[in-house]
Amino acid sequence: QHLTDEEVTELIKEFDTDGNGELEFKEFLAMMGKLMGGPSNAELLEEMFNLFDKNKDGFIDADEVKGMMKEVGQSLTTA
Repeated sequence: QHLTDEEVTELIKEFDTDGNGELEFKEFLAMMGKLMGGPSNAELLEEMFNLFDKNKDGFIDADEVKGMMKEVGQSLTTA
């Protein structure tokens, strides 16, 4: 699946329950559960969250989501 910048932004909006424009860990868990097709091991997801939270601020912003998608083999296109 190829995600555009707009699709990444919409994905973040869908799971950003507090509306701050970034994914906190609980929001990340919900997003990854959907992307992975169901509930997953919370410890594994916490490790993944920490891996993709490049600046270690406790949030995953749009640039970090783009980087994450590239690392897991998702191609991105600009809209």
